[in-house]
Amino acid sequence: MEPGLPSHDYDNYLSHPSDLLTQTVFAATLGGSAFVAFCLLRFRWPDVYAPRARLLYAAPARMGKTFLGWISMTVRAKDYDLLYSVGLDALLVLRLFKMLGALSVTASIIGFALVVPLKVFLDDTATTTTTAVASSSSMRERITRAAMGSERPLVVHFAFAYVFTGLVYFYFARFAYQALSLRWHYVLRVRNTRPARSVMVTGIPDELATERALKRHFEQCGGLGKVLAVEVVPRISRLGVLIRKRERLLLAIEEQVTAILGNPCVAPGYDRDQLKTLLMNSHSDDNQVSPGREDAMQLLRMWALPGKYGGTRRGACKLDRILELLADSLRRFHHADAVVAQVRH
Repeated sequence: MEPGLPSHDYDNYLSHPSDLLTQTVFAATLGGSAFVAFCLLRFRWPDVYAPRARLLYAAPARMGKTFLGWISMTVRAKDYDLLYSVGLDALLVLRLFKMLGALSVTASIIGFALVVPLKVFLDDTATTTTTAVASSSSMRERITRAAMGSERPLVVHFAFAYVFTGLVYFYFARFAYQALSLRWHYVLRVRNTRPARSVMVTGIPDELATERALKRHFEQCGGLGKVLAVEVVPRISRLGVLIRKRERLLLAIEEQVTAILGNPCVAPGYDRDQLKTLLMNSHSDDNQVSPGREDAMQLLRMWALPGKYGGTRRGACKLDRILELLADSLRRFHHADAVVAQVRH
């Protein structure tokens, strides 16, 4: 500011060209690093970033194996091929990224082609005070300052805000109509497939918990037409929990048997099939012990590692503790197996 000129409050809130430059460098560095990292990871593990390429049927076109080979494939890919190979959601995400890129390019072209020249010629604060005719250096300085950041807002900046709002509305409205059209074509194409004609119902009341009752309910009350097939899987969430519990118990049994016999078992007369049959058939009630379990325990004592459990009282006590844990694991396993069988049927 020149001496003697009145000061204004907005002079204390002026932006500087370095602000925009800092933002540009930061955004370019962050975006470039993410882009290079993605290219490296895709080049190193291509199957992870293209899992559907391993399908035997309806697999998408193969991506290029070079560092940047995926770019040309993505740009030239047809919507029809993407729609029926990777699905509707993937196509909409790709369309969204393309739309955002087109919006950014259009706004940048308008900004550099209109806003910056108008800023140069309309901002009287950037004129020189020593001469009325601007030299080439002062003109270059004014263009640089206008391109890197405006020090005082002009009417053109407010006008550009409305233009940018119109661009956003135009691109997003076109994207919405394209998404609706793509979904309509996709639904028409897959309307006769089994996944599109199937429905999963949970929380079924007891009076409808049969295939015949469900079929009659949907045909008469639901208004959905003829039901081709019904399959009832009772308490499917509980079934998954029980199966995982049974799997953990089976792994515990294997670890306990391995701790007793070793892996592999080198005891003379060892019969793996006989021991497996006795263990799997050792189910009994809580108040009595089955003969199969007793026979299995006797075989385990006879085939136990002699150097680890035989010859000392400490080893015998340790073997007794492992056998007790094994008996408890067997009891819990057979109980869980019986519950799973009951739930399935």
